Amino acid sequence: MNKLPNFLLILLISSSVFAQDIDLLESTDEAALFGSDSVIEESQKPINKIIEYSQQKSVSFSGQIRSFGYYGINRNWLMKKGNYSWADNNLFNYTDSDFFLDIRLQKGVKAFVDLSVVNLSSGESTANATTALAVKELFMDFNLDRKVYVRVGKQFLKFGRTYFWNPVDFVNSERKSFYDMDALRSGTYGTKFHVPMGAANNFYMFVDSTDVENLDDFAVVTRYEFLWVSSEVGLSMWNRRGYTSNYGFDASTRFMSLDIKTEVAMSYGSNQEY
Repeated sequence: MNKLPNFLLILLISSSVFAQDIDLLESTDEAALFGSDSVIEESQKPINKIIEYSQQKSVSFSGQIRSFGYYGINRNWLMKKGNYSWADNNLFNYTDSDFFLDIRLQKGVKAFVDLSVVNLSSGESTANATTALAVKELFMDFNLDRKVYVRVGKQFLKFGRTYFWNPVDFVNSERKSFYDMDALRSGTYGTKFHVPMGAANNFYMFVDSTDVENLDDFAVVTRYEFLWVSSEVGLSMWNRRGYTSNYGFDASTRFMSLDIKTEVAMSYGSNQEY
């Protein structure tokens, strides 16, 4: 008999609470919650941080050292053919190091040096060791009103996307070695221009000064990168007066859990002598 009054009492209390919630929502200032001032203020913080970081001066020094060796066994000694002895086998030791100097000035100005030291010895004695010193990279970066980014000097350019086979790499003279995929290669003398056009488009131009004896000997490499659906596509072209032009196409995409990369280079004839 008491269930009905209890139910009415609960319904009355719930209605009162619901009415208070409605009054609270009506009295809330939506402009204060979702006003544009606070949103713009928050979005400007990362941009201000980037600008503030680019204005800082810094000098950093780092590097890496690699050392490995291998033992070469004479095939005839291994097969016990002829008068070959244990002394006909050879031990090779190889050590290389790269020292990096990175200097950053204000307004995006940067200078970078990669000094390489290589030591190669044959046999256990160091008397036959050979040491070589080379500058792999030496360039300076600056920009024109943050619309055009310029790099001048000896620099390494990453053209193409694949790991072992790089047919669209029209710039670098030192090819990738299958025996040492992690080796840092030497750069090429020239000037690179980078024009970003939003997040989905980039235009590059490299003026190659390798083997240049006169003003008409420069080689020019252009590259355009863009996003197409879910793939990244690159179109490249190499030109030099008196030589056959080269054209390149590369793309990378993802299918399920697989990364798919491809490169194709085309030319009407070849610049190789044969």
